[in-house]
Amino acid sequence: MFESLPQGIKISIARSITTSFEQYMNQIEWDETAYSTSEFIQYWRKYSEEHASWFNKVNEEMRITPSFHKELTDKINELIEKVLSTAPTKEQMDKIDELVKELVIEDVDYCCKAEAKYVINKLTMEIEKKKITNPTATERQMRYASILYYQAFDKELPDDEYSFEKIQEIIDVAQKELQAQKHTLVVEKNMPLQ
Repeated sequence: MFESLPQGIKISIARSITTSFEQYMNQIEWDETAYSTSEFIQYWRKYSEEHASWFNKVNEEMRITPSFHKELTDKINELIEKVLSTAPTKEQMDKIDELVKELVIEDVDYCCKAEAKYVINKLTMEIEKKKITNPTATERQMRYASILYYQAFDKELPDDEYSFEKIQEIIDVAQKELQAQKHTLVVEKNMPLQ
């Protein structure tokens, strides 16, 4: 029954299965313990009804027959196996390594190309979120901090890309050090000579 369908409809069905499976897995954050076959089937059915071109092209009589359901179940299992067995690309693995280093986190697990795509998106969003909540210091702030740091500690501020928060911390420490040095100079100046 499934095999008798036009090629375009079979492709649309296959695409709806793989797309909805990847979306469902992303929704549950690729947590295998959270996976539910019945939930996925409901998710796929809703996706197919709302987004897949094949759904309205296959008559309802055919869609409700047990043999069509059996063939669809086989196709679903075949395509899920294909998604899970497609290895991540070298580019994906390199990108994940780069993002893990940038976030200074432990290595993350992923088993297939689709999950690697999810991990890349998730880590990239974490980096973007970090940039928004912890923006880098401006050039002007960096210059000011460098001058204060040099005056306070008589050495250059290490060359690095500092967050706004970190630069403010450096400025505060340098100002406190300069205040302490000023106080020491005042005390030494006012000390009676003996």
